Amino acid sequence: MPFMKDRFLKDLGIYGLTTMMVRLINFILIPVYARVLSQKEYGTMDLVTTITYVTSVFIFLELYQAVARFYAEA
Repeated sequence: MPFMKDRFLKDLGIYGLTTMMVRLINFILIPVYARVLSQKEYGTMDLVTTITYVTSVFIFLELYQAVARFYAEA
């Protein structure tokens, strides 16, 4: 049981750290985007990013449901 806890905390740290780094990089790049892109281009980029995030939520939701469904059979 302690092995599972250690592994869980290690995985949580790795995924948490990478998520925080991505958010930090996006936050740092806001002034660069504002300077380089026009309002229309920035809006288009934001729309594409939002659609990507929403779509990925549904794709990963289906993946988790499939794992949960077939886990009991395995």
